[in-house]
Amino acid sequence: MPSRKIFLGTPLYGYEWETLGNTPHSAIMPASGLVVSNRRAEEFIESCASCSAQIDSEARESYVIYQDQQTGTYHQMFYPDEQATLEKIKLTNKYNLGGVAVWALGYDGKTILNPLEKYKNSFE
Repeated sequence: MPSRKIFLGTPLYGYEWETLGNTPHSAIMPASGLVVSNRRAEEFIESCASCSAQIDSEARESYVIYQDQQTGTYHQMFYPDEQATLEKIKLTNKYNLGGVAVWALGYDGKTILNPLEKYKNSFE
């Protein structure tokens, strides 16, 4: 199959889990995963004084680790952002794919669609 017939599918949401520790990729608590929209992640990080977004070097996704002040449990939230979206677009160019397909519109935040708009305009 020609590579131009293949599209890279990517969601506009991530996941959050309760974890056993505060280090990246700590063991997760079973059945604790929640879908996290990009919008929710952005709003949460803006409101969390002790939170700092990091980039997972392997997955190239943003994440934040925080401790729930009421329960004391640790949480890890992985979510796509503008940079992660740009990285996926670079993959389509690197492998000469047909394009990028996204789903769950409405989960997007303030800037995540910016790279897609630029990508779309590059064909005009």
